[in-house]
Amino acid sequence: MTKPHMTIVAGTLIAAVVLAACSSGGAETPSSSTTEAADTTETTSTAVVADTTTTTTTTTVAEPAIKGADPIEQTTTPSGGGDRPLLEWEPIQGAVTYIVSVFTETGAPYWSAVTTEPRTYVGGAEQIAEGRTGPNVSEGYTWIVYADDADGNLLATSPQRAIAP
Repeated sequence: MTKPHMTIVAGTLIAAVVLAACSSGGAETPSSSTTEAADTTETTSTAVVADTTTTTTTTTVAEPAIKGADPIEQTTTPSGGGDRPLLEWEPIQGAVTYIVSVFTETGAPYWSAVTTEPRTYVGGAEQIAEGRTGPNVSEGYTWIVYADDADGNLLATSPQRAIAP
């Protein structure tokens, strides 16, 4: 008997911004930049106060989409894989099936698949030939993967992560 599977999307990438400055008087010229790679956000802030420059870098790792679940590491780069990229992740010990979901820029469900392998193309296990109709990703899309054991119990989940052509 197959158990139903409920998909819950609750993960977000959390960024921490730290701005350090001296307490002495003088002109302050703060600047900040944020870069995202895989499942981390790195924020670098610089403040200049009275000819003293302070730079602070904070790196925050995204949590799995379901609090308390073991994390799944997504290995696909967030962009550059084309319209129907190969979504890949590290295998989870004991996982029998993986449920992969892609969401639009508004967070609406767009495409899902169930696979036994730790990879699948957007559109299916085999890559859809160029020029054929089928699902594809656009700017602002995200994806998530869940791992279930043979009894349909959730073993692990990834963070919800950006995917673009």
